[in-house]
Amino acid sequence: MREQVRRRERNLQRDHEVAYRLVSGTDGLDEALDDLFRLHRLRWGTRTTFGRTEAFQRDFAAAAAARGRLRLWLLDLDGSIAAAWLGFLYANAECYYQAGRDPAHESSSVGFVLLSHTIRAAVEDGADEYRFLRGDEPFKYRFASGDDGLETIVVARGAAGRAALATGRAMRAVRGALRR
Repeated sequence: MREQVRRRERNLQRDHEVAYRLVSGTDGLDEALDDLFRLHRLRWGTRTTFGRTEAFQRDFAAAAAARGRLRLWLLDLDGSIAAAWLGFLYANAECYYQAGRDPAHESSSVGFVLLSHTIRAAVEDGADEYRFLRGDEPFKYRFASGDDGLETIVVARGAAGRAALATGRAMRAVRGALRR
C-alpha cells in the first residue's frame, strides 16, 4: 500500500503543481466550505444528504473551528482546488467526515492522494487514531486495520422523547422487515 500511495503522489506531482492547505480555524472557512460543497456536488450530485444539509454542516464546521477541532484539507492542482476533505479532531483521533473531488481529475486519484495526505498529517500531528466513521465503503478498508462498528445510545427525556424513541424503533423494524 505504501508504494501505491507514493506512486500516485509522484505521478500527480509530475503532471501538476500540487499544494495542500489546511483550514482549521475560521479564517478562510466559508471559501473552503464552498469548495467542499462544490466538489461534493460535482462527484455525487444529489445522491447524498450532505448537500441538502448544507446550512447545518456550515454551522457545525464553524462551531468545530471555534473549538479547535476542525480539519478541512484542500488539494490544489495548478491553482484550482481539485479535492477537499472535511474532518474533526476529537479525543486525539482524526475523524474523516466527508470529502469531495473533481471528477475531471479522477484518473489522477486526487481523492486517494488527499486522503493519504490527511492520514500522514494526522500521524505527524500526533493523533492516536484515524477514524473513518460510519459507512462500509470499500476504499476505507484499503487503509483500515479493523472496524469497531457503530454504537448509538439514545436517552429519551419526557413523554415526547419516549414517543419519538418508540417511533424510531418501529420505523427501523418496518424498514428491516421490508428489506427481508
